[in-house]
Amino acid sequence: LRYDETSAPAYTVLGAVELEAQQLGLALAHLRQATALDEGYSQAHFYLGLVYQALGQPTEAITALEKALATTKDEEMRAEIQRHLGGLRESG
Repeated sequence: LRYDETSAPAYTVLGAVELEAQQLGLALAHLRQATALDEGYSQAHFYLGLVYQALGQPTEAITALEKALATTKDEEMRAEIQRHLGGLRESG
């Protein structure tokens, strides 16, 4: 698989697939790269939050999800992010 090494969406897709496969270290690395390439790319922050949640790092998960919330205009995505934030805050 070839991908554009300057593309935040490409790194985000890789990270999301790796998250699904429970390859959390790889997912974390690729999603961090995506957010470094484009700080305003909400999907990267969203998946990064899910990786941190899976790693048992709720503070980092909340921070990433809050960034996702601040950068998205999509109402469905906002609702999904808020659902995850609510769950993290209740368990913390």
